Amino acid sequence: GEVTFNPANNFNGTATLTYELCDAGTPVLCDTATITFTVDPVNDAPVLTNDTATTLEDTPVSGDITGTGDTDPDGTPLTVTTTPVSGPSHGTIVINPDGTYTYTPAPNWCGTDVVEIQVCDAGTPGVACTIQTLTITVTCVNDAPVANDDTVSLPLTEDGADGVVSILTNDTDADGNPTISSGHTVDLDPSTPGVQTTVTNAQGVWTYNPTTGEVTFNPANNFNGTATLTYELCDAGTPVLCDTAVITFTVTAVNDAPVLTNDTATTLEDNPVSGDITGAGDTDPDGTPLTVTTTPVSGPSHGTIVINPDGTYTYTPAPNWCGTDVVEIQVCDAGTPGVACTTETLTITVTCVNDAPVSVNDVVTAPLTEDEANGVVNILANDTDPDGNPTPTSGHTVDLDPS
Repeated sequence: GEVTFNPANNFNGTATLTYELCDAGTPVLCDTATITFTVDPVNDAPVLTNDTATTLEDTPVSGDITGTGDTDPDGTPLTVTTTPVSGPSHGTIVINPDGTYTYTPAPNWCGTDVVEIQVCDAGTPGVACTIQTLTITVTCVNDAPVANDDTVSLPLTEDGADGVVSILTNDTDADGNPTISSGHTVDLDPSTPGVQTTVTNAQGVWTYNPTTGEVTFNPANNFNGTATLTYELCDAGTPVLCDTAVITFTVTAVNDAPVLTNDTATTLEDNPVSGDITGAGDTDPDGTPLTVTTTPVSGPSHGTIVINPDGTYTYTPAPNWCGTDVVEIQVCDAGTPGVACTTETLTITVTCVNDAPVSVNDVVTAPLTEDEANGVVNILANDTDPDGNPTPTSGHTVDLDPS
């Protein structure tokens, strides 16, 4: 005989129902009465819809927590707690009591960040609150790499060993620092289409090794001073972004020895010959004047030579000698630090000249006896010839009647 009343969701107030009671007589007789329930109100928590937001890397995004779909069943206004319950993990958020907010992602970060925010109503007795989740998606944006200048502090020596520098060590990229495996490229000549890993200029040859990230500089012969090269560092992003930096090497000068051309001279037997050691083809790479040592390093073997500091000389062959004589002469520059010297070879060819033989009277001291044995004398024994004393086989001839 009981009536059960199940109030509707969120109903409060007085609930009434009129019912009719009838008997089982003849005729059937009935009467009506009213059932009354009183439902006391309670404060219902806000009903919220989780929110999402999207922005680009390094770009703030704003919105409203209490936007479409957020209501209070009791119809009271909603208030947002300005301090998040949790989050964000990768940025900052400013929340206003009216539900508006601004989220700023951390620099160069991209991905998904989550913030839990408390929303309360103004109901009685006592406010009721609900936690709402705000999910922010930060879309990645390609960041340009930063290429920093590389100045090698240890100087190179002119005509010495190559210089090597690891150019990626001090370069950065917010999307991942450049390494030999990061997909970054290095172009040693940005002005030329394509990626150049070898460049030759007046300073020398520059080579980039993608396997090690090192640039090797091979200075040109006799180069000294400051050598620089601008390279371009590019990432593998979309779009491709690049930056440039300068590599600097210092090459310390050394004094280069003179570059000499061996000289030759020709003269006749018994005739001096003069010339200039520092003639055509003799230079100093550093452009300093040349000085000749007046004493030969070696030679001559068949004559004498007078050498002047300016390189002029006079060679006098030994009397009646002919053939080839060699003199080694030292030539020095006026460079610093310290002079540098080179030895030059002077080859003198002395052409033979025929010298007259010298015949000497032959007086036989032992007297002959009349009508006895003949007298005999070797007339060549005391005769001479600078080109080779006469003998029966030397080719000389004897005429017993020159007239």
